[in-house]
Amino acid sequence: MKSQICINNLIRSFKVGDDKIEALRGVNLEIQKGEFVVVYGPSGCGKTTLLSLLAGLDQPTEGSVEVTGINIFKLNSNDLAKYRRTRVGMVFQQFNLIPTLSVLDNVAMPLLLSGVGRGLAYKRAREILRVLDISDRARHKPSQISGGQQQRVAIARAIIQNPGILLVDEPTGNLDVEAGTEIMKLLHMINRKWGRTVVLVTHNPDYTQLGDRIIYMEDGRITKEEVGRKITAESEDVDSVKYFGTKKGGSLRFWEIFRISKVHFLSKRLRTFLTVLGVALGVGSILTLVSLGVGLQGITSSQLASLDALVTVNISLSKDSIKKLDDKAVSELSGISGVTMVSPTLNYPAKVTYGSSTGQLLLDGVKENALAFEGVSLESGRNFQTDDEVVLSKAVLKSFGITNSDAILNKNIDLGLLYVPADSADLQNYKEIKLIKKVVGISSDDTISTAYMSLLAVVSMTGNNSYSTLKLKVDNRDHVEQVRNKADNLGYQTTSVVDLIKRVDRVFLITEIVLGVIGGVALIVALIGIVNIMTISLLERTHEVGVMKAIGATNRDIRKIFEYEVFLFGFWGGLTGVVGAWIFGFAINSLVAYLMKSGGIGGTMQVFTTPVSFAIEMIVLTVLVALLAGLYPSRLASKLSPMEALRYE
Repeated sequence: MKSQICINNLIRSFKVGDDKIEALRGVNLEIQKGEFVVVYGPSGCGKTTLLSLLAGLDQPTEGSVEVTGINIFKLNSNDLAKYRRTRVGMVFQQFNLIPTLSVLDNVAMPLLLSGVGRGLAYKRAREILRVLDISDRARHKPSQISGGQQQRVAIARAIIQNPGILLVDEPTGNLDVEAGTEIMKLLHMINRKWGRTVVLVTHNPDYTQLGDRIIYMEDGRITKEEVGRKITAESEDVDSVKYFGTKKGGSLRFWEIFRISKVHFLSKRLRTFLTVLGVALGVGSILTLVSLGVGLQGITSSQLASLDALVTVNISLSKDSIKKLDDKAVSELSGISGVTMVSPTLNYPAKVTYGSSTGQLLLDGVKENALAFEGVSLESGRNFQTDDEVVLSKAVLKSFGITNSDAILNKNIDLGLLYVPADSADLQNYKEIKLIKKVVGISSDDTISTAYMSLLAVVSMTGNNSYSTLKLKVDNRDHVEQVRNKADNLGYQTTSVVDLIKRVDRVFLITEIVLGVIGGVALIVALIGIVNIMTISLLERTHEVGVMKAIGATNRDIRKIFEYEVFLFGFWGGLTGVVGAWIFGFAINSLVAYLMKSGGIGGTMQVFTTPVSFAIEMIVLTVLVALLAGLYPSRLASKLSPMEALRYE
């Protein structure tokens, strides 16, 4: 009969400092299917080293281990992980349960590592726990149950995939006599009733009587063999043990990795809180400073230009230009694609008399439909509609000591328009045209004394159609540059408030970058903290990583668990920072609004403006940088040798 396990010239040596220690010295052994083999010998004789090599947890210096004809040391890392998960079950002296997971999760883990769904894995785990008489502890953590119960859980985990071989290392070493006896009965049942091959390592001579064969070891060698009872395995209890095959390349599912990562993320709550807080402060600093820059930029831009000003092109002439700002220019500029209005104005100094008071003002001749485009905002009344009507600025009323606009609305005022005739060579030869106009509207400008009236009436009175200014209204801000280029090609000079806004935008962009860099220093410090935390976490969980690998976790599984945990640090840190920055900005904006309202100041002022896209980008960036920060610890964890990790305390 072909052996199930064939060990050929197995040598394992270790180097400790300058000394070479030979744990195994040419071990040869064959084990038949269904045997109960007891490996007996004193501590340090190489028993556990032999078992770890059978489990694929370690690599030999020389020799081979063939299981059903396959040399396990020629398997790649993924196939070796699958071997540990499905072909053999390992029971440790120290139980090696994952302390942060429940009993049910610990038992189901080999199935979860194979890609089996949680529902099916839990169903199978509950069946095994019921068979081993520990189902009432399924929701407990390992620390909440006794040593004997923990060993039962460890056995349940080892047999859940129904492996053909059960490797057991000193299973009663940490148990009292009664619990130890129960565990040995359980192992005997698994061998005799289910027909599983059991390799038991022990230094207790009382347990040698359980074996079909007893292998005696001393100083890394097999010194002798004894035959115990005959192999008379009973029929397998298929109702108690059901096998769930694993798909090729099976591994932990996304949600299972995420769930395990979340458990670890929440296991050290204070440390997690402080780390997330550090990341949040870094992100919040960047977002707050940039939001301040964007807010100030918005306030400045709104002060520089109204909506109409953003689509306005001012037309002027160079000193040597032969063109004029006249009706021909108006007609020429009106033909440019994208121009919806050409607004000419004529400006003259004038005197104004109301009652017994006389003052000075500027008289503007404006098209009646262009008053708002020229930046005139009516506070009361209406726009002029006839040549006999006029709109005054609030500053004119102040010069007359009038506080209520109703006192002058629909009243007549005397205007004296002062101009130099076009045919006069003497620029000091002013003429005055006396006008009587009805006040129909008051503009909100309280700084410059101005009167607005019909442009055609001013042209008719002065005989001058060489306008003081020309403005073009463009249909869309995106077309302003195109219109300016065409006007420039026609020989005009153009300016726009957009030029100033662009310069302001560039200044604020630089400011925002500088502010972002300053805040970024805090984020970098926080991310260095993530590297430290994950490195510390790896040191704390090195043994756990060894356990996970021992029960079949692949390098990818381990790496993903650490990466997802880092993702949680980055995501919650980024989200908390964004929300905190928004709350801070909202509070400041609310305070400013309250102070403005209390002071009787109209309008609104958003000191902090948080771009939604930038906030989302900050969260994504924080996650990516956090993943980068956790790259080293996660890769280091995935590359750990299972046996070295298990030995780490």
